[in-house]
Amino acid sequence: MLLLFSACAPSRIAVRYPAPSTPKEQAQARALAGTYLLLTPPGRIPNTILGKHLKKAISKINFVGNRLFDLDAAALAKAMASAVESRGGKIIAYRVADETYAPFLKALQPTGLMYISLNALTVTQTYEKRVTTIKDVKTKKTTKRTTHHWKHNAVLSGNLRFFSHPDGATLGETSFHITESGEVQAKNAGEAKQKWLKKARPKMLKHAAKSSLQGLGKPAVVSRFRTLFIDKKDSDSKSAAKLARTGKWEAASGLWAGRLSADRGNWRDLMNLGLASERVGLYSEAQRIYTDAQTSAGPDPEAAKIPWTQIQADLATVSKLGIGRAEAARNWFSGTVAVLPFSDETTSVAGPEMLREMVWKMLSSSGYNVIPLEDSDRALRMHGYSQGGQLHKGKPLQFARWTGAARLVYGDITEFRDIMLGPFGRRIVAGKLRMWNAPTKRWIWKADQPIVNESGSGKLSHQIGRAFLERWTRKPLGPESTDFVRINLETLPLKPKQ
Repeated sequence: MLLLFSACAPSRIAVRYPAPSTPKEQAQARALAGTYLLLTPPGRIPNTILGKHLKKAISKINFVGNRLFDLDAAALAKAMASAVESRGGKIIAYRVADETYAPFLKALQPTGLMYISLNALTVTQTYEKRVTTIKDVKTKKTTKRTTHHWKHNAVLSGNLRFFSHPDGATLGETSFHITESGEVQAKNAGEAKQKWLKKARPKMLKHAAKSSLQGLGKPAVVSRFRTLFIDKKDSDSKSAAKLARTGKWEAASGLWAGRLSADRGNWRDLMNLGLASERVGLYSEAQRIYTDAQTSAGPDPEAAKIPWTQIQADLATVSKLGIGRAEAARNWFSGTVAVLPFSDETTSVAGPEMLREMVWKMLSSSGYNVIPLEDSDRALRMHGYSQGGQLHKGKPLQFARWTGAARLVYGDITEFRDIMLGPFGRRIVAGKLRMWNAPTKRWIWKADQPIVNESGSGKLSHQIGRAFLERWTRKPLGPESTDFVRINLETLPLKPKQ
């Protein structure tokens, strides 16, 4: 959805509707209306720099010789959401999963399943040292300057398969092959690759999203512009507009509804509520609200500029096609979630609590209705629970009632260590995350992918210095903790970022 706004005028928002003319296009439009995106990374890749040395020295550690390919699933999902939206559709959730397994279907009830399987990202590098001579105009002296240049060529390939749900009809299959090249200056190959990929990867993912959908044929869509009204003298109205611009339509709707209930709103707030309903695919609801807005507006000259007839005709057409967003997905993400204190089987004091905060932040930014940690802690302390290690004494149903949560997230951290053995180093974050569902009284999800980063050429002094800096900044094992939270939570359904 495009946003065009200025400081002195209402925002204009481009709403896209599917306009299918053939049975195949109609089937695609229905499936795209509530698509569940399942991303499959390449197979595991070796990560055995230390191998037997550390395994013999520290026999109690569960050695992990492989790591998942580091797929930026959030970035790809964001690009895919934009590409699907340009076709008048909506990705209701994404998940990193094996291509033969699609969990949470009953909870989300999507209208379409879109599988994207990726091959390993390959990057080739060539080095060139360049020496330039610089002459000082005043002193006439010449100096030589050496720069290190690294050229990169990357290839990302994969395939997309799209099915309607629940009947499983195949609606499209396509393969894509994306290339990107460029040059950067850096001191060494590792730094150069990281620097170049930081800029190149987002471009490649965006191109992959666009290319992968080409197999579905040319999109049949109609674009309409709607007005987002803002009362610049009202803080709630301005806050609601800000939320809407970032895709948080449900939160914005609460503020507009609040203005109306407090007699501070008018037909413009109803128009905004109608637009929000359009945005999330509640087309029948949008029709009703727009009708109320037109009635409430009466002879207002500004209302006379609005194409009421066209709006109602668009909504009637899309409703006849049987197109609408997945209500079940909205219910899934709106259910309250409490992230309980993590149990600590490690010697780290700060690690488990830091991981808990990171889990809370990622769930919150991925569409979940997460209860503030301090509220959950307060509710548990009232019943004598203050640490994660105590939770095994109670029952999940009790914790759900005390916190007011529909779902509970547990964390059991078993390894949180930075091991230094001379030139060898090993940084480990491991444990299990689980989710319990109060309505069904069942465990509905768990993930336990460990993160093990190894090096075999670093100096012990450098390893100690890094560990000290991380403790001082209160971010022990920062990169590994980030990967642990991201890779494990990506096996839950998440909303693409706007």
